[in-house]
Amino acid sequence: MREDYAMPRRIYLYLPAYAPSRQAILFASLASISVGAFLLAYALQPSLLAVNYGIPAAHSEHAALSASATSSVFAQAQLREINIANDGLVYIKSTTIESVSAGIIVADVSWGTMTLEWNVNINTGKGGTNFIQPDGNPGSLADIQPGEVVTISGMLDTTAPEPTINAQYVRE
Repeated sequence: MREDYAMPRRIYLYLPAYAPSRQAILFASLASISVGAFLLAYALQPSLLAVNYGIPAAHSEHAALSASATSSVFAQAQLREINIANDGLVYIKSTTIESVSAGIIVADVSWGTMTLEWNVNINTGKGGTNFIQPDGNPGSLADIQPGEVVTISGMLDTTAPEPTINAQYVRE
């Protein structure tokens, strides 16, 4: 073979490629969508998040407007929801207060003829249960009355014989 027609040598370098699992791709996609939706919602209406999630609103003048709009929407149709995460975090939306006593609220969530009753432990000490009024301002246990519809979040009490929550937030 002549020198001027010689083919150059090619060197191939094989590197192991990281291929994430389908679950990792799905989790990353859902996490980025959830975070993006949360940030978009906060950018568009920070006071709405103050009403729904107890996050301080950047503009207090919007809080009353958002709270009244939210209350009128709930009056028309209440979305009932119960979420229990793997770590025991419980979120109950649109539950009806049945009774209020010294340290326990009994709340019901009903769908048709089915009713789920929850005992809600209230911690009135420092760093205990936070009560949030419809306008986003702090409230107290005295503000909660039987028949009201509230949203409750806290930790599941796995030692109790009945469904029980150690409440972190109670929002009217």
